[in-house]
Formats: sequence, structure tokens, C-alpha cells
Amino acid sequence: NEQLENLKIIVILREPTARDLSMYNMYADVIRGRKYDGQSPRGFRYSIDHPKADTLLREDDTIMTFTEYATHAIPKFIAEKMSPSLYGPMLQNLIKYIDRKQILILSYEESKSDPDKFLSRFRDFVGLQSDVKLEQSFSNNASGAAEKYPSCSVQKQLAEAYRESNEEFYELMDKNPGPPMEQRPFLRFSLGKCLEAHQEIASTE
Repeated sequence: NEQLENLKIIVILREPTARDLSMYNMYADVIRGRKYDGQSPRGFRYSIDHPKADTLLREDDTIMTFTEYATHAIPKFIAEKMSPSLYGPMLQNLIKYIDRKQILILSYEESKSDPDKFLSRFRDFVGLQSDVKLEQSFSNNASGAAEKYPSCSVQKQLAEAYRESNEEFYELMDKNPGPPMEQRPFLRFSLGKCLEAHQEIASTE
């Protein structure tokens, strides 16, 4: 129908492990009650994403470290195809129903390395005039207790777990070109900073 034909979808993708860590910190803040006071640790169900906040909790209702979460919870979500960081299946499902030209996929890394180019892709896709001023803002609401970096061992473990999905995503991007302003070839995900074992111990002291 006409509404579907006029639909435009913008997807901003980040390296999967970095995305998982960001999501972990967001949910940890929810549990700490910095956003929703008066809730019990298991009393709030975050409904717009998966997994739910209470998957970060140990049996005694304390919050797992990201290393624990990445070891015990994330592999299960990947195996069950429930992780939102599985970009290959995500794109495959999208293009089943939506014309690829109606989907602009942007790189979070480009938003940091070349924000002007990043915003120009957005502007061109939605049809804004070049004199319309845009400012990007990726909010970081995590508290001072946030874990800034994964351990190197966890980062390596998750990178391998997401490898197949990432390769599927790159192949889909190559075979199914998007709108003309989309980055091509798409910037491949690169691993960020991680903590070696001695740094990880020091950061928790």
C-alpha cells in the first residue's frame, strides 16, 4: 500500500560486542533504580528490547559483571537467535518485507570518525535540504558505575560467536545494495579497546 511504499527505515549498527556492553550498562542502570525509583530488582520489565533487564541478575538479585553476562547469558541468546546483535538475520528478515532501497544502514563508527558524512547520508535519505542544520546526539545515560570496556578474553569470545552473523550481514549488503547515499562497501566492524586480565582486576578494585 501507499504507506508501505513511503516508509523509510534507518538502522545504525555498532560492532556487536560494543553494542552488547552498551545494552548491559543500560539495563544495569535500570536495575540500580537510577531511572525508575521504587522498583524491586525484578519488578521492571524493559519492553522495547531483548534481553530483559532481569537477565543481568544473579540468584541473589545482585548484578552480574559484563564478563559473567557475556559468559552465561549472551551465548544462549545467540544460540536461540534472540540476540539483537545478530545483524545478518536482522537484515535478512527486513528485506523479506521491505524494499532494500527504503532501508538506510549507517555505521555507528562513521558517526564518530566522520560525523558530517554520517549526517549527510541521513539528510539525503530523508530528503532534507542541505541548509537544514542537523546535530547528532547519541545519549549515554549509563551511570558512573558503567563498565567501559570488555575484557579481551570476552571480546575475543563474542567476536567469534558473532562472526557467522557478521559475514552473513556483509554478504547481504554486497548482494542487496541499499539507497545510493549508503556507504558502499559498508565499513566492516572493528573491535575496540579491551582490558587485559590484570587491567580487569584493577578496574574492579
